[in-house]
Amino acid sequence: MIYVLPVVTRDAHIVAKLIYKRVLDLKIEGIWAIYMDPKIKGYLFIEADNQDAVKSAIAGVKGIKLRSQEILTITQEELEQILKKLIHEEKEVINIGDIVEITKGPFAGEKAKIRAINTEKGIYTVVLLDLPTVIPIDLPAKNIRLLKSSKE
Repeated sequence: MIYVLPVVTRDAHIVAKLIYKRVLDLKIEGIWAIYMDPKIKGYLFIEADNQDAVKSAIAGVKGIKLRSQEILTITQEELEQILKKLIHEEKEVINIGDIVEITKGPFAGEKAKIRAINTEKGIYTVVLLDLPTVIPIDLPAKNIRLLKSSKE
């Protein structure tokens, strides 16, 4: 059975290490895997034989946000579906010449045209369309959204 533990997002990797160390130190039987995916923020997945093994593994570990005594469970198939969605999540392909909207920062809501792309750093150089002067602005990929492709 796979158990789902809500954890403090910024401490998820630390919580996973603490649980792992506790399982090894106390030689807790029945814990088979501890899984944390950075794309699934705020949750750890523990594969175990029963809930008692999970409870003994997480006892005293800070950063776990259980709402009740029952720990949520999911099936192997449900976890596989979640992971497949994350793997096949389509990303917008933005090319030079595309029209984008700036979603964050002081120019949020403005339309711009892509001038250059730094793929190593994930930085796009854009030029605002509504300004009379040409001022190149470097923005991370998460701060822009594709409006119109130059290939259309």
